[in-house]
Amino acid sequence: MITTYLLYTIYEAHHTIRQASDYYQDLGIPHSASDREIKSRFRRLAALYHPDKVAQTATSTDFFRHLKTAQDTLLNPSARFAYDRFGPTISNWANSSSIRDYLTIGAVQILQYYGAGAVILYVLGLTGHLQFGVYWRWLGLLTLAVLEAHIASRPYAPRLASHLLNPLLTTIGNQPPYLPFQLIQILRKVALTLFIALSQLGPLLSPQVAAKTVSPEEQLQRDRKSVV
Repeated sequence: MITTYLLYTIYEAHHTIRQASDYYQDLGIPHSASDREIKSRFRRLAALYHPDKVAQTATSTDFFRHLKTAQDTLLNPSARFAYDRFGPTISNWANSSSIRDYLTIGAVQILQYYGAGAVILYVLGLTGHLQFGVYWRWLGLLTLAVLEAHIASRPYAPRLASHLLNPLLTTIGNQPPYLPFQLIQILRKVALTLFIALSQLGPLLSPQVAAKTVSPEEQLQRDRKSVV
């Protein structure tokens, strides 16, 4: 059951990523496209979707603006580097012009995300909700944070994507390869599912822990008997 849910989580994350698309898919270019290829492709799309070429509606205008944003982002080396690693949210990062600027903001967001996760784990531990796999939860959170920081800061895609996942997607699945930020989205989904699985597996793998876990009513009855 847990394995099935994990596989479903991966499928759901993959489906969400494909539904959201990305700048490369929207322009119809490979991830390795040169500036010349990007400009050439945009000119072809502009001939089809420019507001002067089609009926001007809110949808058509927004779509053309999206294509223009995609072109401008991918033609900017710093913005393209950041987009590949952090996704379309970089368009809201003000005062970012260099790779260092983008990496600084990205690092802050990673710290905030995993800092919040650490606080949640700590609070759950204090309140007694984590009876099993505490060590592995903390290790998993730290490992994922380091892995995400590594993926976001490297000049090239991680080997997991470039040598395994992406070749499988392109050759077997006939689908576009993952960008680094899309891979991070899937890793976060998988990690969350595994954390939930630990909670479900705890009583099965460690019955002595489950036996020691006493409900408030049972504890109250024990206290009364000890007083008597």
